[in-house]
Amino acid sequence: PSDDIFLSLGIPMVIWGASVGPFPADTEIGRAMTAHFRRMRAINVREQESQRYLESIGLGDRLVRVWDPAFLLPAQPPRGPTPAHLGEALGLNASALSFMCHGADIDAAIRELAAFIRKVTGTGMPVVLIPHVYKDGLDLARDDRTFLRMVRDAVPDLRDRVTLVEGDYRASELKWIISQCRFFIGARTHGTIAAFSTGVPTIAISYSTKAIGIARDLFGNDRWLVPSGNLTADALFEKFRDLSEQEAVVRRQLADRKPDMIAGARRNLEALARATARP
Repeated sequence: PSDDIFLSLGIPMVIWGASVGPFPADTEIGRAMTAHFRRMRAINVREQESQRYLESIGLGDRLVRVWDPAFLLPAQPPRGPTPAHLGEALGLNASALSFMCHGADIDAAIRELAAFIRKVTGTGMPVVLIPHVYKDGLDLARDDRTFLRMVRDAVPDLRDRVTLVEGDYRASELKWIISQCRFFIGARTHGTIAAFSTGVPTIAISYSTKAIGIARDLFGNDRWLVPSGNLTADALFEKFRDLSEQEAVVRRQLADRKPDMIAGARRNLEALARATARP
């Protein structure tokens, strides 16, 4: 592995602004990963669940708590066309990967998302489908555009109320698009970070530790999380209705946490400078 090459040359390595584990204890991979992490100069973790895991395996001495660097990314208006319905819409990001991680049936997941969209548009609110990971080709796991086209195609009669963001947008431009939504639901972590950091009330579709840890850091609980496993239209719509009712409260919470987001993200640079400083 490339890590071993750098470490064998005495080049310091830092895990930077990441989520880590958990790896199963008392297994070959668990022991191997713990030994590997011990070789790191520093481990900057972006949420509390990773912190708890690393402390539990005795790595608290090289642990630095930070926030994801993406909290600092500026939001920039897109160079191309601006998607319809921004300002009033629910932004929805979903990925096939989030369902595959739990062995879910992708066709069933698309049907549930389509049913959810029908419920949302039935209230009068439009939906903007926002891909956040791109890859050329028909790779469902790594190309949100492919997956979201399938979701849109499952509601062909709602083309006037459901917009799919297509084309190649920079991360800062996608962040601006997300910032213009009234609400956001996202599976991709950096999509939800774009929403959190711009004050948009957000539900995270969680499929790993990182979504859980970030939500608990922000809100102190799991209220605005929905597990991707066995996701249903009814469950997601109930959560969305709850968020709608708490819109003002959540906006205030995100505004109050904004200084922590910025300071925590900047700690990545400070910690990296310390870890790589010459003795």
